[in-house]
Amino acid sequence: MTPKQKRNKKKRLIAKYGYHCCWCGNRFPSEELTLEHLQPSSRGGSNSLENLRLACFSCNNSRGNSLFFRPLREQSNSVVQENIVVGSNRDSKSKFQEFIQANGVMRPPKYLTQKTGGTDHQPEFTSKVYVKDRLYGVGKGGSKKEAEKKAADNALAKLEKSAFF
Repeated sequence: MTPKQKRNKKKRLIAKYGYHCCWCGNRFPSEELTLEHLQPSSRGGSNSLENLRLACFSCNNSRGNSLFFRPLREQSNSVVQENIVVGSNRDSKSKFQEFIQANGVMRPPKYLTQKTGGTDHQPEFTSKVYVKDRLYGVGKGGSKKEAEKKAADNALAKLEKSAFF
């Protein structure tokens, strides 16, 4: 789907369903809603309006490519926070984003990643993760992805130490 097609489908879905996540039922600004495939595209789902709904990033990301999903609104906030940190097989970037959203911030974390050293064959990247212009964590790695993951790990570790959980 081209960006223009996505925008047009999103507008049509907003006109039909409003600015609400199809899973948790919460209202979000347009820019914080994503297109959700009821049958995931990785499982042969189409981009037709019949297969698309609007979902917040957290619900869409939590569902993955599963055909079934238990809405977050059926879980208590403490269970959601516990699932983010304990017993989750999601990566630390997802856990950090879910924690931020579970605590009322709907903007996703922003990662600023730069090459800070190493050679062409073994580069070193440093990533800083921000939420609303506040630095939460820093990480280093041999790839941008690894540095961002370590920055999210660092942010979660700081939150745990601050007894936020």
